[in-house]
Amino acid sequence: METVIDIENIVTKFGSQVVHNGVSFRVGQGEVVAIIGGSGCGKSTLLREIIRLLRPTSGEIWLLGENVWRCSPEKMNKLRRSFGVLFQNGALFSALTVGENIALPFLEQTTIDHSLIDDLVQLRLGLSGLEASVAGKLPSELSGGMRKRAALARALALEPRILFLDEPTSGLDPVNARAFDQLIRTLSDSLGLTIFMVTHDLDTLEGIVDRIVVLGQGSVVANGSYQEVVQTDDPWIQEYFSARYQS
Repeated sequence: METVIDIENIVTKFGSQVVHNGVSFRVGQGEVVAIIGGSGCGKSTLLREIIRLLRPTSGEIWLLGENVWRCSPEKMNKLRRSFGVLFQNGALFSALTVGENIALPFLEQTTIDHSLIDDLVQLRLGLSGLEASVAGKLPSELSGGMRKRAALARALALEPRILFLDEPTSGLDPVNARAFDQLIRTLSDSLGLTIFMVTHDLDTLEGIVDRIVVLGQGSVVANGSYQEVVQTDDPWIQEYFSARYQS
């Protein structure tokens, strides 16, 4: 399996606070991988480091064969077209329609003829399970679940190889959360997408994730399938998953 994300000995410090102290793991092509851990362990921080929004103190991050923090601006711009990001609140531009939000990556990062963009927007809406009419609506006119799907459509705009998701089911009711899970799993299976997510959702972890990486005390304390991780002899892990098995 081709390695598409390679995290090597990441150290992250904010003043005297050490968030990461030697975090290392790999993600293979087509995997759905979730990262979990206690509050303040640096899950979202690591996600921002991977996509070059926040520089780690030391260590190496490789994405699709490119060293993220050593590649040139030109290579990084090209690399950004290979991944999409779904932020926790969707991060849609409130003054733009859904269609305009999805069209932005095409306008900013490609030379595609403008006459084709509307068709591409409709295709991305369809991939995300939304009807064509949603393109003309403002984000404020959508339900929480629809906003998540609209943000996903934008993340899928440039046909990325990797999707980064930050708490994708946060704020959704159980029915919409499970529907969103299945959409993510279907996209991975049908398109060969690699999906790397930060999540707290136990149903997501058990239902659609191939592998779980657990952060604790600045490093990786577990890395394996759901069944392997829940059997790990670590106090935080045992407490975290205990609710699943309480009657």
